[in-house]
Amino acid sequence: MPFTNRHYQVFCVLFAGYLYLRQRQRQRRTRSIGVRDIFRRRLQFGDGHNLLEELRFGDAEFFFIYTRMNTERFEYLLGLVGPLLKKREMYTALTPAQRLSMTLRFLAAGDSQDSLSFAYRCAQSTVSVILAETTRALVSVLKPVYVRAPSSEEEWRQIAGGFWQDWQFPHCIGAIDGKHVQIQAPQASHSVFFN
Repeated sequence: MPFTNRHYQVFCVLFAGYLYLRQRQRQRRTRSIGVRDIFRRRLQFGDGHNLLEELRFGDAEFFFIYTRMNTERFEYLLGLVGPLLKKREMYTALTPAQRLSMTLRFLAAGDSQDSLSFAYRCAQSTVSVILAETTRALVSVLKPVYVRAPSSEEEWRQIAGGFWQDWQFPHCIGAIDGKHVQIQAPQASHSVFFN
């Protein structure tokens, strides 16, 4: 098959596209490897290094309000999950106590990941990773001790019957807290979503 003018045009277009993509890859902005100033001052101003330690060792009442547990329970829980939360990183890593308190604050008080990012002075992506790692550690340590799944269909039915008897809530086999979740109501149904 001879090389025609049409083949030449297709080749030129493909080659031009290749050159364009290659040039764009070269021009891509390299990611800065620095740390934001707000995060550099974590030791001086972050909740984990200041507020948490002040409450933990000085004000048991406010510590309970902050973490939704007393200091003894916190220390017990920290002893269980602490070894699973230790990190060795270039930048000053958050301690296991700070990771645990961040997770407890998220779970118990409903703080957003963004607000935790500012309070603990670390990136939002770091907060997300810490929450995932800490909840996995909590589950792995606490599940064998505190969570026993029903072993038969009859046990499941008894649990569902208990929810129906106490709350008239059908087909329910478990509940997690009574925390209100903030949502935005759909356009024409505000009264349905009012609480």
